[in-house]
Amino acid sequence: MTFRRTLDTSLFLSVPTIVREVGKPVGDLVFDIAEAWDDFGYGQSDGISLFDLVEVYAKNDANPGGLLVYRGHVEEINGVFDASNNHATIRLFPIDALFGRPLWKASGSYVVTYTSADVDTIFSDAIDDINTIYGATFFTKNLANPVLSINVVFTRETHLAALQQAAAFLPSTWYWRVRPSGQVDVQQFNDSAQDHTLVVGKHVDTIRVVKSALNMKNKLVVSWGPTPTDSEYTDATSQTAYGRRMSLVTDPGITDQPSSDVKGSAELARLKDPATKTVLVVNSQYAIETILPGDTVRVVNISENTGQMISGVLRVLRTEYNGSLCTLNLAEVVDNFGLEISKTIAG
Repeated sequence: MTFRRTLDTSLFLSVPTIVREVGKPVGDLVFDIAEAWDDFGYGQSDGISLFDLVEVYAKNDANPGGLLVYRGHVEEINGVFDASNNHATIRLFPIDALFGRPLWKASGSYVVTYTSADVDTIFSDAIDDINTIYGATFFTKNLANPVLSINVVFTRETHLAALQQAAAFLPSTWYWRVRPSGQVDVQQFNDSAQDHTLVVGKHVDTIRVVKSALNMKNKLVVSWGPTPTDSEYTDATSQTAYGRRMSLVTDPGITDQPSSDVKGSAELARLKDPATKTVLVVNSQYAIETILPGDTVRVVNISENTGQMISGVLRVLRTEYNGSLCTLNLAEVVDNFGLEISKTIAG
């Protein structure tokens, strides 16, 4: 069904924030609206119901016709009425969440096996299967080929778990994301030419930069296969500079040594160097709705005492967008701390 309604910002009791990150589904979205809860016609033929598909558009001076910023299903509807309240709360889960609901089944089995496959092939098959399960084209593909050859088995895994495991084989210069439209990208970061140029004093309100070695690792043990087998990957230069910092990666789905080497080398490249974590708060003088994780930015008009810390092209790893501001978590081209951010959020 189609449910279309334009809501003025004055109706929002709290400003919803859309959080996106490379390598992860977008978060849920909650609208707390200062209107009588039954005005949405729940249970009526022209009203809103659970699992309705809702598209959220940003409509402003930069996007007078509206720009799609979120697409998801209604998972919860809460109505509140008392002496001082009469409002509705609607909770949306993104279409990305569909990847995490059914277990992946192929050829009549919940064991999905790939031999000499590439990451884009695994993504393509998972997308096709989810579209088939739900009987609609929720997702489209923009999948580049990283030219890898891996042997891996996914046993009783959701499609999302399989995609996240497959993405761990990607080189450190690659990422995956889901756009608001449902387009799934597996691509390289555009490190040679920025997608966005942000001007301090015009677009950028705040800059915070941290150089950190807290979560870096320079020796990895990949424990692979059902037995398992342990394979070690070491960066001697990093160990000399920062001491030994070890981490264990467990993946029983890997079935051979070359596949372990691909994953171990990719993880080591992501983690062996200190991370430069840059956070920018960007205002609506820039078309902030167009900035997505996986894009790259260049910051200009910076003073001498900060220029060396944020020079060059930086990768957008996370965005937090609330309609008027967008907070960007960035990394230098030598960094990709999506794993670190993921651990921080989970912890």
